[in-house]
Amino acid sequence: MQSPPQHRPWRRLGAVGVIGVAVAGLTLTACGSEEAPATATSKTFTVAIPAVPNNLDVKPFGGNPTVQIETALNSTLFAYDTASLPGQGCDQMAGLDKIKGALADTTTFSADKKTITVKLKDLTSSYGNKLTAEDVKWSIERDLALSSVATGLLTSTTHYAKEPVTVVSPDTVELHVTDPSPVDLAVLTHFSTMIVDSTEVKKHATASDPWANEWMQTHTADFGPWKLDSFQPGSQVTLVPNPNWKGDRGNVNKVIFKSVADGSTRAQLVQSGQIDWASGLSYSQFKTSQSNPNVAARTCKSPNRDTLILNFTDPALAKQQVRQAISMALNRQAIVDGAYAGLATPAQYGISSAYTFTAPTEKYTFDADQAKQLLAQAGYPNGFNLSLTYSATRPGPQVDQVSVLVQDQLGKIGIKVDLKNVAGASDFSNTFYGKKFQAILYSEPPAVADPFYSLAQYNISDSANNTFGWKDADYDQAVKVLAKTAEGPERDQLITKAAGLTVTDLPTTYLIDTPYLYVYNKKITGFNAVPYGQLFPHQLTIG
Repeated sequence: MQSPPQHRPWRRLGAVGVIGVAVAGLTLTACGSEEAPATATSKTFTVAIPAVPNNLDVKPFGGNPTVQIETALNSTLFAYDTASLPGQGCDQMAGLDKIKGALADTTTFSADKKTITVKLKDLTSSYGNKLTAEDVKWSIERDLALSSVATGLLTSTTHYAKEPVTVVSPDTVELHVTDPSPVDLAVLTHFSTMIVDSTEVKKHATASDPWANEWMQTHTADFGPWKLDSFQPGSQVTLVPNPNWKGDRGNVNKVIFKSVADGSTRAQLVQSGQIDWASGLSYSQFKTSQSNPNVAARTCKSPNRDTLILNFTDPALAKQQVRQAISMALNRQAIVDGAYAGLATPAQYGISSAYTFTAPTEKYTFDADQAKQLLAQAGYPNGFNLSLTYSATRPGPQVDQVSVLVQDQLGKIGIKVDLKNVAGASDFSNTFYGKKFQAILYSEPPAVADPFYSLAQYNISDSANNTFGWKDADYDQAVKVLAKTAEGPERDQLITKAAGLTVTDLPTTYLIDTPYLYVYNKKITGFNAVPYGQLFPHQLTIG
């Protein structure tokens, strides 16, 4: 995923202003201090999302609705600052050099990169408690105890020590890494590593619930720009300003996340001006919104990809020539035009086109005649039957059209595709992780927008997401070395090598590089696009 611009993640990070991360902290009741007074220019910002979670904590995880709300708290140690990038990060995806302090003030690395010293900003929660090193230590320990996402980021993607945080002084911590990597700070931008007000949260802990998980399901306590005003599980979350927060903000004085299940309704609401932002629209709904003079409809760079995954336990699919035939039979541009309203990009390489890297000579091509020849060479001159599992819950509603297009295109080379629709998200997840598929339409949304993470997320042999059984020692080695290589020519060469291997051997058949779709009222300014696609209401101004 990325090479130039050349990033130097090991440099000292100087003091910076608090930067945007999404809005998420929620508290069932008002927290602590008096609400900041409204001004003549203050505004309410209303977001329609497909669903509001039934709880506010990291466990149980509520999927994308949880991400949207939790990220908004801006209570992570680090965050992406995209204000200086083209389109404020929309036209050029932020790299590791754009990671700055959120709660962190200054950051230094030891010579061996195994110790990261972080001095904290002077911040106060809505309960009136100052941010301390003890908050950081307790919060990271809590994240590791409760969140499988945080555990994966801190122990698999990166290798933080068993005791990752040492308190140096009231405002300084040391973070300990056993095996340094360029993304050691990047994982600490993720909402699952959020820092909470441990002084307040511990008041609600019990012997049977030492992390106050029950209380945190209906409350929040953090050091970001918002506090919870009200929470209606599954229906609505309302946030108001944390009066103790000192960072810059626009004129938004209240944020409402409202559950609106139907995408067409969300699109109509933003087009009519009844809401300010519509999340989770389909490509066709986005296309319709583009023609509305009152709406800004933007496609922004994203590391996300929609994929076709083939199970290697199947004798036919285990053959490289068969996988190559399937890939060559797929007209990716036709799929973009038919299912993505022409708004996405056909995958060309084993890594997203949103990253900057030296393209390998190997790339996906469409050649149905050659695909037939490859099938015949593999021993399947008349094709074979293929069961294709899919669900609109992932990657999204476009998959209904994608499945039909794939069925039609593979049928032209003799592969008879039987479509198997799985309606529920849990059932679909169980199908994937239970390895109960022959072929499956899926998606790859990296939690960390970096080439190493994307290359490792599914295709390395020991990945928990590698449920399809591909193994390649050269690929594993390239990604292993990449994990330790800082930005520069050597890293670029490793990315190119791994991207090429993915094209030729096809562990995952990448179909489409998907953009982020943002639809909002044109009167809104101050929007910055971050690599994981979330929204930061505290940065916004409504004209």
